[in-house]
Amino acid sequence: MHPLLAIAVAVVLGTGLGAGMGALIRFMELPAFLVTLAGMFFIRGVGFVISLEAVTIKHRFYDAISDFSLQTFPVVTLVFLVALAAAIYVAHSTRFGRNIYAIGGNEQSAMLMGLPVGSTKVWLYALSGFCSSLAGVVYTFYTSSGNATAGTMLELDAIAAVVIGGTLLSGGVGYVFGTLIGVLILGLIQTIVTFEGTLSSWWTKIAIGALLLAFILAKPRSEELMRTFRGLAEPGLNPESESGLPASCLLSEVAARPDGARRLRPFRRAQRRGRL
Repeated sequence: MHPLLAIAVAVVLGTGLGAGMGALIRFMELPAFLVTLAGMFFIRGVGFVISLEAVTIKHRFYDAISDFSLQTFPVVTLVFLVALAAAIYVAHSTRFGRNIYAIGGNEQSAMLMGLPVGSTKVWLYALSGFCSSLAGVVYTFYTSSGNATAGTMLELDAIAAVVIGGTLLSGGVGYVFGTLIGVLILGLIQTIVTFEGTLSSWWTKIAIGALLLAFILAKPRSEELMRTFRGLAEPGLNPESESGLPASCLLSEVAARPDGARRLRPFRRAQRRGRL
């Protein structure tokens, strides 16, 4: 099989599995953490079934990528820059990105505004699956091999980078560029420990853990300051609410619109199921 065909199959499978997990979370109302954790174990197990050891990739296509990386520009870096630019654009300049922020901030308010909460969730998990499979492909470019153990425990490093970069795990607040800063900080810590020479590699985990704890402890204070400054800048805005209005007022306002009935259908269904 040509590597391009194998790459396409891997990316399609990753995207489809992500969408499948998103559908389970949306339609069966299962906890997102448990569904994605089960998906991770499932995919990792399938990888071990295929091969318990690393599989070396020998093909002219990978040889060409290696030569291009050495002589012109690293392909891994190129893919990273393109993915970063695309993520910033999607998160901050598209309706899909704004919907994600709204749902992360308050799912009930997003329903009141008539946003497509369910479909956005499915597409978001599909995008996550696509990015995960793309990361696996890029790993094969870097090592010219495939290994089921690759990326083990990197999910925790990813969470640490996101938190250090200023994203709230509760949702609604965060920047892609901030996550990049978090990744650079983690890389700087690892580089310092490596070049020191006298320190054990475990000091990297200790330093990251201490830094992560410091950011977590500083988050409540920074959120309080942001709410205070927002209230001073907009006197009519209630610091406890993004809109300054209680949910009942928002509901009445949406219902008064010509398409209010259609926009409120997801909210009414959630009410009947006892989710709100």
